[in-house]
Amino acid sequence: MKAPAMLAAAFLLAAAAYSQTRINLRSQSRDVDFSAADSTRTAKTGSALPATCVIGETFFKTNAPAGHNLYGCTAGNVWTAVGDAVPSAIGNASRVLSSDGTNLEWRALGGDVAGLPEALAVTAIQGRPVSATAPAGGQTLIWDAAASRWIPANGAWGGLLSDLADLKVVRKTDTQLTIGDSCTAAQPCTVRLGTNVYTFRSNFVVNLTGGSGSAHIYIDENGNLTVGHTLALTCSTGCVETPGISAYPPNSIPLASWS
Repeated sequence: MKAPAMLAAAFLLAAAAYSQTRINLRSQSRDVDFSAADSTRTAKTGSALPATCVIGETFFKTNAPAGHNLYGCTAGNVWTAVGDAVPSAIGNASRVLSSDGTNLEWRALGGDVAGLPEALAVTAIQGRPVSATAPAGGQTLIWDAAASRWIPANGAWGGLLSDLADLKVVRKTDTQLTIGDSCTAAQPCTVRLGTNVYTFRSNFVVNLTGGSGSAHIYIDENGNLTVGHTLALTCSTGCVETPGISAYPPNSIPLASWS
């Protein structure tokens, strides 16, 4: 064989040997830098997870929501989404991310509030609706049984205490009122004024004896059950009768008015 032919044959043999050489990256590489490589894919890809896998394998699921594509084989033939799998936000506008103790999920706000997360409004208290009427200064919420809703009303206790069971004011006749029929020694009625608590162990009776005008029934700042009036009347033991009163005094708890 002539020298040129022999040289060409040698080159062909060397090229064939080179094309069949494989490098063990784990043991034969050092300071590997793939930043300039045409492709750096390190996981298998596809639209369906393989039926089998061994621990440590990874798979990129091409049809999963963006950011939730990578899976790892955590046990024989078991694929698990890598990282905290936050549910897709698509279609979950105005919802908040919550947890049931096992999974993350998007949930709409509910219960006694309504509106967007940044503009929530309390529409109920323990499932009972709140009136949309704006309160005036000094008013608080009371329960309006007729309207079945919370409404703003006057009074230091959210309106007249006669709306409550304790110290309820009842008109017995055109000339007689009773106060606190449910108050007994066994089950006394209590009223708090500031840091002081006052106890009433019996009911009170108010009798109109004459005149015209009005009566205002209230707890005064010293804790006395008081009937201030511009009438002629009598009040049973334990009740303070004060003439010349035509309005609830400051620092008092209104109970009822009578005219």
